[in-house]
Amino acid sequence: MKDSIQFVEEYFKDLRDIHQRGGGVKEESFYGSLANLLNGIGKNLKPQVKCIIQLTNRGAGQLDGGLLTKEQWDHGNEKTPLLGEVPARGVIETKPTSDDTWGTAEVEQVSKYRKNVPARVWEYTIGGYQVIKKWLSYREADLLGRPVTPDEAREVMNMARRTTAIILFQPTLDENYEQCKKTVYEWSK
Repeated sequence: MKDSIQFVEEYFKDLRDIHQRGGGVKEESFYGSLANLLNGIGKNLKPQVKCIIQLTNRGAGQLDGGLLTKEQWDHGNEKTPLLGEVPARGVIETKPTSDDTWGTAEVEQVSKYRKNVPARVWEYTIGGYQVIKKWLSYREADLLGRPVTPDEAREVMNMARRTTAIILFQPTLDENYEQCKKTVYEWSK
C-alpha cells in the first residue's frame, strides 16, 4: 500500500509532466492528478474520503470538486447520484497560484457550500448565548464599517470546529462527571 508521501510525489511529477508538455489548460488539465492524489490519501482516512471532480451544480454554481465520505458515495446510484448531498469533507475550487486564496474563498459560489454549519454547532450556547452568533454580532459590517476580514472568517471556522469537538465529547464528559461524583470525598463538618 502506498503511503501519503508517495501520492504527493506522484502528484507533483504529474503536474511537472503536464506543464512541460505545454498543451494543458489552466485548471482542467490538472484535475485528474488532483483526484488521484486526494483519492489515494482518502482511502487511508477514517472515514474514507472520495474526491469527485466536477460536481453537479446544486444551486451554488459549478465547483471544481468535492470531498465525500464513503457513506455518502455508497448512498448514491445511477438514478440519483448523490442527490442533495453536500460534500461532508469540503469542496474544491482550484485556482492558479497567482490568485488571491481568500478572495476565492469569499466568492458567493464557495460561501454557499461553506455556510452549512451544523444546527447543533450554530445553536450551541454558553451562558445563554449562541457562541458563534454572539461572536459574529460584534463584527457586523454596519457596526464596524467593514466586512469580516479573512482572519475573522478563519476564527469562525476554528470556533465551529472547537464547538463540534465539545459536542462530540459531551457524552464522555458527562460520563466522567458522573464517575467523579461517585468518588467524592466527604469532608467532615
